[in-house]
Amino acid sequence: MIEQLVKRARLQRITNRATDLDDIHGMLEGTWTPTGGHFTPKFAPGTAREKAWARAIKQVTTAVPIIISKTLAGLDLAGITWSDEAGDRGDQLLRTLNLPDLARDLVIELRLTGVAAGIASRPSGTDTPTVTSLRGVNAPYVDPITRTVTGWYRALQHVNDAGRLTWWVDVFEFTSDGHAIQRVWRDLDSPTELGRRPDNELPGAARPRYTLNGLQDDGLPSSTVLANMGRILGLYATELRLATVEELASFPMLLTRGDAELDSIGPGEVITVDQDGDAKWLDPGDLSQLREQVTLKRELVREAFALPGGALGNETPSGEALEEANRSFMQETARTGGLVESVLTGVASDYLALHGLPGVTVSLPIDRGWLAKTTLPVLEQGVDLGVVPLTVAARAFQALVGAAYSDEELQTFIDDLQAKRLGTAPGFTGATDAVMPE
Repeated sequence: MIEQLVKRARLQRITNRATDLDDIHGMLEGTWTPTGGHFTPKFAPGTAREKAWARAIKQVTTAVPIIISKTLAGLDLAGITWSDEAGDRGDQLLRTLNLPDLARDLVIELRLTGVAAGIASRPSGTDTPTVTSLRGVNAPYVDPITRTVTGWYRALQHVNDAGRLTWWVDVFEFTSDGHAIQRVWRDLDSPTELGRRPDNELPGAARPRYTLNGLQDDGLPSSTVLANMGRILGLYATELRLATVEELASFPMLLTRGDAELDSIGPGEVITVDQDGDAKWLDPGDLSQLREQVTLKRELVREAFALPGGALGNETPSGEALEEANRSFMQETARTGGLVESVLTGVASDYLALHGLPGVTVSLPIDRGWLAKTTLPVLEQGVDLGVVPLTVAARAFQALVGAAYSDEELQTFIDDLQAKRLGTAPGFTGATDAVMPE
């Protein structure tokens, strides 16, 4: 198995993928900047254009932070719940894990890298189980014949004790008993240098819990952000150029012929030239076409990531176009939530198992604000038509309202409703409610 993993790791573009992931994490965190000449020919040092370009880079960011923030906004991270198989002790243990923060990390990694992975384990030398989100370059080992996942590879750059930037690599070889053999290399010069003896080998280790957006032909997870990097950088480059040109051309420029006292020129100042000279102001150019390009490219990025209408600052569509954009956003949000739910359920159950408790099912709901836009009209129409009982509508409405509508209040409403039907409510006159749906 190790020989197969070595061959596979050498074939994969691990180093290039790590560089790409560093870039997109830097875009999310606001630390990424383009290299000189990346989007334009290099400007001569010290020129007005070079200085304006440098200022524009500080004013413009890529669309990655907005893509991530909108994705997170569609999910109700604070509303994460789990089933009660593990009892009160299990509830207490899961609350200490801070599942909302773990879910946030997993959502970000899934969106950026195409894979979300975590592991519940008991670190060597300790008795306290932990749950860790696996960052870095993650890739499953897929059997070429059966196409089943038989192992896991994770590579992460880190600074070792000597202060040198090296690679930390974990390889998990899945075993038939549901566990794995974990092999660890701590200070590799290359992420594919797995021919040497591992620094640590742990039989019976826990398996990573993971979900994939998809797999590329080279075996690496497919990332929607990397797949659409051309659109993201295309928008970024156009916004950079617009910011630069706006600064250089948004003020009238002085054009003179002959000698002029330029040092004294300012707002409302008189321009003095010699008898044969001339001077005039050049009005700013028309930047409307460049602004239209920004609007067009923002819409392309919005569609690529199924963001809600107007999410990137472009004009918000109306009517059917807005409804379609929001529907696509909700569908993609539900898909993301479902994928992350599977990882949360896996790591939470593994964590509880290390404490000798049964597993649970974790639920990550869509944000109520988005869900209400589609659920409430359906409930209202169903009640009007008499096909949705009020008790069912009340329960669904409680899920949308949240803690403001307590279980006790819901039960009181249902009891009062039942009492009216049976004719035992206070002030009941004996008449029946002919329009009350069953």
